[in-house]
Amino acid sequence: MNDEKDNLDALSKRFGIKLPKDETPTTLSKKQDLLNKMMGSVSTQESNGKTSVVNPDSGAMGEFQVMPFNVRPWTKKYLNKEMSPEEFKANPEAQRRV
Repeated sequence: MNDEKDNLDALSKRFGIKLPKDETPTTLSKKQDLLNKMMGSVSTQESNGKTSVVNPDSGAMGEFQVMPFNVRPWTKKYLNKEMSPEEFKANPEAQRRV
């Protein structure tokens, strides 16, 4: 849960959203709901929720439009497994976790 909490704390700080500091199940559930809504908004904006999309101009790919040169280092860092851009594009779960 620490990774999810750290991600949520970073996102809330970036977007200027004040979150409760307590760690009760209700608060954690609200925080997770907020993270899901934020991810959904980004997904809709970037790709309309489509995981196989590739931007013809920039080459950005997937649900969150990751640039190909970021795929290998980011998948290695966040998934502990380096993936090629082609593998990443074919893996919706990896796209959501990175």
